[in-house]
Amino acid sequence: MQISILVDNNTIIDQYFYGEPAIAFLIEDGNTKILFDTGYSDIFLKNAEKLKLDLSSIDYLVLSHGHNDHTGGLPFFMQKLESRASNQKPILLAHPQAINQKYFEGENIGLNADLSQLKKVFSFNLTEQPYHINPNLTFLGHIPTYFEFESRCAIGECLQEDGQNKQDLLYDDSALVYKAKNGLVIITGCSHSGICNIIKYAQEICSEQKIVDVIGGFHLLNASTDRIANTINFFAHNTPTNIHACHCTDLSAKIALGNSFSLCETGSGMQLTYD
Repeated sequence: MQISILVDNNTIIDQYFYGEPAIAFLIEDGNTKILFDTGYSDIFLKNAEKLKLDLSSIDYLVLSHGHNDHTGGLPFFMQKLESRASNQKPILLAHPQAINQKYFEGENIGLNADLSQLKKVFSFNLTEQPYHINPNLTFLGHIPTYFEFESRCAIGECLQEDGQNKQDLLYDDSALVYKAKNGLVIITGCSHSGICNIIKYAQEICSEQKIVDVIGGFHLLNASTDRIANTINFFAHNTPTNIHACHCTDLSAKIALGNSFSLCETGSGMQLTYD
């Protein structure tokens, strides 16, 4: 499996990629091609072009959750797909609440694409259950809460199926897990569900305890001392071989994660091959 970082808060020096406080990854595993999130804007497309990566041929668009720093590039991506050679629609895979409108202090912080237009471009697969994309890759769906220090924290409001706006506890926040021969690779967007909750659920779903890499945002920006300490203890107990924390993980949290931490920046391509 290969992951190319199309957007992150940081960029590789002297490589002249664009960066923004957002995430977009291209994941390629055999014949399966996945765009994971779309960032805030169209810069993931510009970076992909510089990397000579063709996003028009993806099989899946996976949304980690519905916030606009992960879905804001959707209108630009829909335009990109107009030039798609195949008549087969890519699959939009997400938790059902990821497409609901989200608001914070009166501002829309959710999906900014028209649903009727989205359905013309994508086949929808909205699921709370784990979904196996291929024998190696699984979308986790709804993430249970195992740890009190990662109890859900509301951010604004979310439009519910009954038409009411209610406190948004980010139940739509999900992740991917890749089952390699010698362990799991966790790929996450913001980890509003809690990075430790996500890892534990992935371990249960895959019946595998060994963690070889965790890539994405860990939701540890200005996190409490208690949460940082408990997260460090969890990682120390699970001993991941690599940690690629980015996006919503501040510098102090990255340093605290220890020697397994490596930079994960726009423009980097990581060849994840494990025997």
